[in-house]
Amino acid sequence: MKFSKEDEILFERFFLLKEKRQFRRALKVLDLLESKYKDNNVIHGLYGLSYFELNDFKNSAKHYGKVTTIKPNSELASLGLYVSLVHIGKDRKALKELYRYTEINEPKLYIVTIKELMEDNIDGIGFKTDRKKIQNLYKKWCLPANLRTIK
Repeated sequence: MKFSKEDEILFERFFLLKEKRQFRRALKVLDLLESKYKDNNVIHGLYGLSYFELNDFKNSAKHYGKVTTIKPNSELASLGLYVSLVHIGKDRKALKELYRYTEINEPKLYIVTIKELMEDNIDGIGFKTDRKKIQNLYKKWCLPANLRTIK
């Protein structure tokens, strides 16, 4: 998608405010852009990031969810949604998002998360019903190829 010169200036303004960690003001800039580009994954991703930085994980999840609807293969948005959902106590939904993404894509950013889940699962964090799924994800994506068949 091509943005107008005026909108490119708004993006520059957003990033300057983001660098200064003035996320509330940055959100106002995004509001101007979103009024023109309702279903733009970049804008919704920036909303997700901004709300995340403000610890408003409910709105962060909302916008990262929009990105994953528009662009289902975006691992960054999927991981943002996953972490946001965990922060608001929606662990089950977070895991569903992790499974959704890894069913259609090879994870790169999620690898650390999968390893952490595997380690936490050994300690028993309460995902007992997902233990086998987590183990399978770990085997499929985290182990070297020659060890993936070990049971």
